[in-house]
Amino acid sequence: MDTYSYIWTTEKDKWVLVESKLSGEYSITYITPRSSGGLIIEDDEIYELVIQKMIEEGNRKMTFDEYQTYLLSLVDSEYYSSKPHKDE
Repeated sequence: MDTYSYIWTTEKDKWVLVESKLSGEYSITYITPRSSGGLIIEDDEIYELVIQKMIEEGNRKMTFDEYQTYLLSLVDSEYYSSKPHKDE
């Protein structure tokens, strides 16, 4: 578990649990204003332990819809910040 402790300690604000609409299971997801990604843990037992520890330590949880809205907001802000201004 020490291998993953950064998820609920030093990088806690960047790691969230995204709940699947269909299964109700969580995905361990990394989000920042510039990037997003996921963490795959192939060992089911360790995966469950990491999820439980994230919940115990208060990592943020998001529904899939909230996550999708968040990603769209990043695209929108990138799009609008890169458009030339009318006075240019």
